[in-house]
Amino acid sequence: MKQFRNLPHTNAAPSAPAPAAAPGRQALTSRRGLLQLAGGALLAAQLGACRSSVTAAPATVTPATPAGAPGPWAGGGTRSIGAGTRFPNPFGASLQGACHLTCMTTIGPCHTESPEREDISDGWDGIPLRLALRVVDARCQPLAGALVEVWHTNYTGGYSGEIMRMCNNSADDLDKRFFRGYQRSNADGVVHFNTCYPGWYSSRAVHIHLRVQLGDYLADDRAPSSVITQLLFSDALNADVFGQHPLYQGFGQPDTTLDTDNVVGGETDKQPYLFDVQRMDDGVMFAHKTLVVRRSADEPVCEARGAHGGGPAGPGGPGRSMGRGHRPPPGFQAP
Repeated sequence: MKQFRNLPHTNAAPSAPAPAAAPGRQALTSRRGLLQLAGGALLAAQLGACRSSVTAAPATVTPATPAGAPGPWAGGGTRSIGAGTRFPNPFGASLQGACHLTCMTTIGPCHTESPEREDISDGWDGIPLRLALRVVDARCQPLAGALVEVWHTNYTGGYSGEIMRMCNNSADDLDKRFFRGYQRSNADGVVHFNTCYPGWYSSRAVHIHLRVQLGDYLADDRAPSSVITQLLFSDALNADVFGQHPLYQGFGQPDTTLDTDNVVGGETDKQPYLFDVQRMDDGVMFAHKTLVVRRSADEPVCEARGAHGGGPAGPGGPGRSMGRGHRPPPGFQAP
């Protein structure tokens, strides 16, 4: 069962290096731990206040097929994405008043400051991924000027930035900002990002973090936010990518499914947390989702539940204890 609570008010004003060789699957199964405590502690401090992604039909559209349709996924990173106008408009249909709040999750221990930009890859390779996100309120009205921030791992399952040490797969990534960025929504409440399909690490299904703020961008983890959440990919899609794609298959299959995920595994209905995914004819991935956020702190907010009875939102980080069978990732230095 989801939990609901009220949060304090927030400000109302809207306002490449080539990647190193893949470290292998054993590096990805290492980080179940120290962060479980951090993730739980961060949740209460980071849920901020609220307010809260339809774009006009593009001039030209490249055909797209469901993610499960046969055909290989492309490679080459964001340089393979091409013009934004070639993608279909996923937000044409009316929401018909069926706007249910997007539930909060932990921000996790791997967040740090993001630059304002559309292409967030910093030249990393991966399956090219075009993200379309729409921000609306509980009345299904689009919110223009909402600040949408995203961050996720590279294909090796490592994050960039000087964050908690086990978030990184390489010490070389501490001063990087790959796969982090924010954009402001247009008049239809929509933002777009060019990125790459993420990698996996132990205890988490493949996911992308998102945060929506109103007003100026505030990088602090505890800054007031309309919603802090995560969106994931289906188990079938993950199995296909890590079983077939040359860049990803060396890491093996993820050890965590949606049902065992520490952040959303306790939810009976996973659909609100899953991207809608299509494969363009050239193998580029197109993922989209509508985020429904509060305009007022007087509105309740729901919280996602993780698997294993972990409480609202689960730990959300790459960790658990580094016990038997777990090894630290490359570049990890014990405190």
